[in-house]
Amino acid sequence: MESIEETVTEGVVRRRFDLEVEGRQVPGIRWAPEGAEPTATILVGHGGFQSKEAPNIVEMAAQLAHECGYATIALDAPGHGERRTEEQIRQQEEVLRRLREGGVDEEMRRGRERVVDEGTRTGSDDSGPARPPRMVREWRALLDALEGSDPATGPYGYWGVSMGARYGIPLVAIEPRIRCAVLGLFGLGPDPAFRATVESITIPLLFLFQYDDELMTPESGLALWAAFGSEEKTMHINPGPHVGIPVFERDASAAFYRRHLG
Repeated sequence: MESIEETVTEGVVRRRFDLEVEGRQVPGIRWAPEGAEPTATILVGHGGFQSKEAPNIVEMAAQLAHECGYATIALDAPGHGERRTEEQIRQQEEVLRRLREGGVDEEMRRGRERVVDEGTRTGSDDSGPARPPRMVREWRALLDALEGSDPATGPYGYWGVSMGARYGIPLVAIEPRIRCAVLGLFGLGPDPAFRATVESITIPLLFLFQYDDELMTPESGLALWAAFGSEEKTMHINPGPHVGIPVFERDASAAFYRRHLG
């Protein structure tokens, strides 16, 4: 991990870094409490069309540093943030413009999923059943780098909704270093391989869902929650659209992490 820049704001140290994975530079940011070693680290997967510095991530990182003494790390997913090509920027801006003007219909839902998938899956190297998606491999490479640091920054938790859940689910299914996870804004579809991945997860989970989500149905969200193999799992359902998780759910996430990470 190569440190690029470090700043301190209101007791939180923000460190911009690059992580080399499979010959590619992956931009990331680590937030940590000033003047103290963090007692745990939360990995945060951002949503589609967002980046490592989405406002909700920055605000949650500050809360976790102040209230829990935790570090928070976010990476730009492939095709997002600093990793977007000019064509990907154009495609994403067009989809967002049409979403704002016309809302979400079936055509726009397919278009949004296509743009997100094209940004996070890179072709044949990510499509084989034996190899995790690139985004999952990058998170695991980050954990390897953190484990080699002095001092180590575990234990580890994960937080990710929407696209952050889409790729967080296969990550926590195969990564034993992640002890607990907050997931959400995702549903269970007909893919038997995905269901098997979901059923293999046994760590404690908090699942967040929006009842009026225009991209996922309540039935699919409930089915996903029911399919997780975890003995300890909780689902919070709030009214409102996909991008509308109440701010107070950050308090619930922090309490969940304190319970399982100390």
